[in-house]
Amino acid sequence: MPNFKREPMSDENVIRGFILALGAGGRKQNTLTIYEDSIKMLSVFARDLRLPGLTTMDRTHIHH
Repeated sequence: MPNFKREPMSDENVIRGFILALGAGGRKQNTLTIYEDSIKMLSVFARDLRLPGLTTMDRTHIHH
């Protein structure tokens, strides 16, 4: 077992990876822009309410 703890990915890195994956899957630019804007708004909303980052949110946080 490794003797280190993984750092959580930043929301910015998660968003970038998500949008790149969608783009590689052939999504149109307008779709990518809408998805990126929406997930960035969720990230800002969560940060303002001191909720966890995107990778550690659960359905309770999303429901909030």
